[in-house]
Amino acid sequence: MNLANDMDNRSDGIDRWWEGGKQPPNPLPFERRQHERWPMQGSARAILLDSDHFGQVSQLALLDYSAGGLGAISAKPITPGSCVSIGFTSHGYAAERGIVVKCAPCGHGYRVAIRFELRQAA
Repeated sequence: MNLANDMDNRSDGIDRWWEGGKQPPNPLPFERRQHERWPMQGSARAILLDSDHFGQVSQLALLDYSAGGLGAISAKPITPGSCVSIGFTSHGYAAERGIVVKCAPCGHGYRVAIRFELRQAA
């Protein structure tokens, strides 16, 4: 068995996908993220917008950021499904509105994941 020929045969299928103008199939179909994430240090404030907790503020230690959302550590839990406004203390980041999609206990608080709402074009 020739390893070089075996590798050439495997790449033929990918090349055919590209030649047809299509993307190759996702090799990890369980990956649901649509945006690349970047590690981020800094802090932000999450202001709850839901009627039951309107105006409550949670301090966030940022972990990662993408065009679609962020990951952070919060000192107190934030209920998944809660609508929040995010104000960044770092310069260069616009305020965002989002939905808390995950909140799980971790070593120093709660690991939260927030999905940003899509902005409408003017």
